[in-house]
Amino acid sequence: MDTEENGFLTLADLKQICESVNLNFSNKIIQEMIEEADNTGDGKISLTEFTSIMCQTGRFKYCAPK
Repeated sequence: MDTEENGFLTLADLKQICESVNLNFSNKIIQEMIEEADNTGDGKISLTEFTSIMCQTGRFKYCAPK
């Protein structure tokens, strides 16, 4: 998903991912997703932030049970 292999996801990355699976979210909605996951406030989603938000969904099999 990290198309430029820079260690984080950006709005452009998430937009491309959504489009590739036919999800037509506006930039505003995608930005809200980033803001929800972005604990550092840098406007990007790191692997740690991504893993954290995925674990919260309960659908990520690599999370340790709480």
